Amino acid sequence: MKSDNKKATKKADGEAAVLAKIAAMPEPYRATGERLHAIILSSAPTLQPRVWYGMPGYAKDGPVLCFFRSSGRGLPGGGVEFIHHHIGAT
Repeated sequence: MKSDNKKATKKADGEAAVLAKIAAMPEPYRATGERLHAIILSSAPTLQPRVWYGMPGYAKDGPVLCFFRSSGRGLPGGGVEFIHHHIGAT
């Protein structure tokens, strides 16, 4: 039971940190980030939100599987980049 409570607390803390990062994004990236967050958690509720290198990320059993960031860096028209990690790919 304690393990389940720790996991729930860790997920809540991670989600609060991720939501804070999204809230700090300028519009229109903030709205896109909020939508991505909702889609990711509704599609994969077992993922744990956490801030990864200052960006909203989503982990499963430790490694971050995906993250996103607001960017005006090289993307046509700016935008939000969504990156998916391939863990263990050869």
